[in-house]
Amino acid sequence: MNGIAQVLAGLFIGYFVVTVCESVYHRFGGHAPKKLRGWSRFFGPLGRVISDRWYSHEVIHHRATYRNSYIQQFSSREEEIALTNKLLSQEKIHIVQQSFGLRVGGAVEHIRYMLPTAPFIIIACISGGWLFSIGAVIPLIIMPLMSQHIHPLLHLCPDEAINSAPQLLKPFANSWYFRYIMRYHWLHHLHPDTNYNLMIGGDFLLGCHRSASPAEHEKFSRAFSEIAS
Repeated sequence: MNGIAQVLAGLFIGYFVVTVCESVYHRFGGHAPKKLRGWSRFFGPLGRVISDRWYSHEVIHHRATYRNSYIQQFSSREEEIALTNKLLSQEKIHIVQQSFGLRVGGAVEHIRYMLPTAPFIIIACISGGWLFSIGAVIPLIIMPLMSQHIHPLLHLCPDEAINSAPQLLKPFANSWYFRYIMRYHWLHHLHPDTNYNLMIGGDFLLGCHRSASPAEHEKFSRAFSEIAS
């Protein structure tokens, strides 16, 4: 196998691992079931990670923000201040720094975000060689970057997302894939037990993908036209 083929093979395997892990960890971390949250207190540091991830994602991002509109995080400045003060009183400043669960956060949080998936990538790299490893690591790096930079854009009107995107991301924000995951993620907020991926694939393999119904297609289009008017 030549060098390019090895890199491409690593890229394919790496993407497969990352998209499956993203779906699983989003499902059982960001939306941890009640029974798992109950057991997490016996898991030590790992349990605290699960509990914190669930609180940041499901409680704050899904429930405490974007309550009135998928593309409006707060209905007023007062609402934002009240939530900020609540989180500060709970010593959860990191959630505020993560834009209330909208982003991953700083460099340390990026590393923590990749850690659960990294062992599977490492195992693949050991068996694949260094050229294979170059390709396999790329999806692992992209995964937190999608949550850090693309996820916030998914909660904007399409035109606003393109205008707000950094220069390097504007072509992506204007692509068919971005429009697809915008609707895909919108459905996740309607049905939080489906559509966990930003890197599409794992949800299909694990049977937790959901397509929009005709009524939901219409509702999606109406949601953006109403906020823009």
